[in-house]
Amino acid sequence: MLNVKIIILLNNVDKDICLLGKDIYNKLKIEDNKQYNIHLGQLKVRSAIKCNMNEEESMSFSEEVSNEILIYDDIILNIWRKNENIYLGPVVGVFMPINYCEEIGKGAPPLEAIEHIQEASPHERCMAYCFSVKDIDWENNRIKGYTFRVASNRWEYRWLPMADIIYDRIAHGNEEEKRLVKEERQNLRENSNIRFINPEGSLGKWPLYKKLFMYDEMHKYLPETILYKSFNDIVSMLNKYNFIFIKSSMGSRGEEVFSIEKVDGKYRIDFYNRKLKLVFVENLDLLKNYIDKFIIEKQKYGRVFFVVQQGINLIKYNGHKMDFRITLEKDEYGIWEATNYYAIHSKEHSNITNYCVGGVLHLYEDVYEVLKENYKDVYIPTEDEFGKETIKVAKYIEKQFGTYGEIGMDMAIDEDGHIWLIEGNAKPDKYRVPGIDDMEGPSPQSCAIFKYSKYLAQLRK
Repeated sequence: MLNVKIIILLNNVDKDICLLGKDIYNKLKIEDNKQYNIHLGQLKVRSAIKCNMNEEESMSFSEEVSNEILIYDDIILNIWRKNENIYLGPVVGVFMPINYCEEIGKGAPPLEAIEHIQEASPHERCMAYCFSVKDIDWENNRIKGYTFRVASNRWEYRWLPMADIIYDRIAHGNEEEKRLVKEERQNLRENSNIRFINPEGSLGKWPLYKKLFMYDEMHKYLPETILYKSFNDIVSMLNKYNFIFIKSSMGSRGEEVFSIEKVDGKYRIDFYNRKLKLVFVENLDLLKNYIDKFIIEKQKYGRVFFVVQQGINLIKYNGHKMDFRITLEKDEYGIWEATNYYAIHSKEHSNITNYCVGGVLHLYEDVYEVLKENYKDVYIPTEDEFGKETIKVAKYIEKQFGTYGEIGMDMAIDEDGHIWLIEGNAKPDKYRVPGIDDMEGPSPQSCAIFKYSKYLAQLRK
């Protein structure tokens, strides 16, 4: 791919004019007086392209042509050619909840919009915008989205081409919005020229376990997991492991997790209810009361399926249990890479490590030497080794669930140095954390989305 700056010619010019700087004109091997299809997202215009001897790396359109493909000036885009087709972009639409887009309209763009649309997309020379279910115009193959104009340093809500790539970030919403989102997702996926960063749906704990367990190579990464049907499942798993978790299959952020551990003839319970709580109960009847209350409370929010999972004797960091979030994303060649490695240790005496309920965040590189020192008889993987093991699991996820562009992988290491998969998240949180992450320049995790989009766009027929 090459880079080209877009210029709109506003004076009296031939309405069909398209001028391409001589350097790019020659590199793309454009033929004189030949008609080309010029694509931007799902819009296109057919035009001859003339060489502009006075410009090196620009592409100039008449106002009429720019209006036809909804391109604007002073944006720098990637450009590539396939036979008679010239492609600009790619155009990436970030599909978001209605209230999220409304925040941008109020002048308070969320951090995710800033990192993806304002910073990462210009860095990767892509056209990108946020949009909701209210913004799609199917008849005219366009979307009214929020984009950031670098030249004027401001957000604009404007008509833009239907995207080449959809990055779906909608995970929640009210029932009416969920219904509309489901309809529009289906409509978008029926367009064979639009590609999605990830398949539809989430990686629920139970489907993920069932499908990965089909492969003998994956058994060593998987803590035993069963679908919760009755309290007898709790008793059976406790008798087998002494330490288990009950989790909502689709739950997140550590708020639908309940741990049980046999301790000195009693049952220790860790759970979250507005804050982390620790309770000891004397017998199974009292334990059953807590579990029933926990499940009934969570089912109010539509979380129907629960799993019972083998507890893992996690390695400890300064006495605190620790697990890991490794974010995997594909690059401009469609190859998996780990874009960050977080280590999260629990609050004191807690079995629940999640950052959202009080866990403490570190970079893996900052805890690695301490872990090696504390576990001298156990092999602690290097960052690179840990990433390769995690990518190995991700490739098996793709065998069953389809092609992904990113996955947040919750991983663990036990006190014997064994690596485990806890769960995968198809819509991972990716915010940089001040004091932990490098905050200079565009987020590497956000840039990865557009690198992969460039790869996907070139697969278009």
